[in-house]
Amino acid sequence: MGNLPAVVVVAVMFVGPVAGCSKSAHPPTPQPGTLHGLVRLSGGPITLSGSPQPHPGTGNVLIYNVPTYTGSPLETVKLDNAGSFTANVPPGTYYLATTAATFGDRPCTATEPIVVISGRTSQAGITCQIM
Repeated sequence: MGNLPAVVVVAVMFVGPVAGCSKSAHPPTPQPGTLHGLVRLSGGPITLSGSPQPHPGTGNVLIYNVPTYTGSPLETVKLDNAGSFTANVPPGTYYLATTAATFGDRPCTATEPIVVISGRTSQAGITCQIM
């Protein structure tokens, strides 16, 4: 039979991260953005001047990430004495509601969703009609 060529198998050992397996493969968590806003009351005896007035700190702002305002809010923030609120939240689109004895059983909701961008402050306003 003749001479068969010798086959040499070389095993190469690779030491180091394999693509997709290193910690750097996961994107960093984005920094939160700030949601700052003011709740105003319109109508009723509190706004005799005709323009909406800031709502004093007797209620909460409920921050939802669903437009149906169902389930538990992502965050609940107390209004300060000037009717304003601030929350640090992950980037995303949010739907705001506020509750207070002034509105009875029903929450008052913002007319538009608020988009929060990482590292930035987004301004929000909620104007509630009182009877």
